[in-house]
Amino acid sequence: MNILVANHLLRQTGGTQNYTFVLIVELLSLGHQVEYFTFKKGIVSDKIEELGVRYKSRDSYDLILANHNTTIKLLHHRG
Repeated sequence: MNILVANHLLRQTGGTQNYTFVLIVELLSLGHQVEYFTFKKGIVSDKIEELGVRYKSRDSYDLILANHNTTIKLLHHRG
């Protein structure tokens, strides 16, 4: 399954940032194709990319798991 995981900020560690990272790790372990989206890259997005996960590159996804209204408003039509 092609999945996009989105979080408003991935600049530094915090609650939703840690949740986003762990969620991506688990989805990868289950064999899914995962990409991520954020408005602000940083420490956490760097760690996500070290897992081999790319920044949003597709026009649509089978599933979008999004935190924060800002990401939902931007991405809801892509899933």
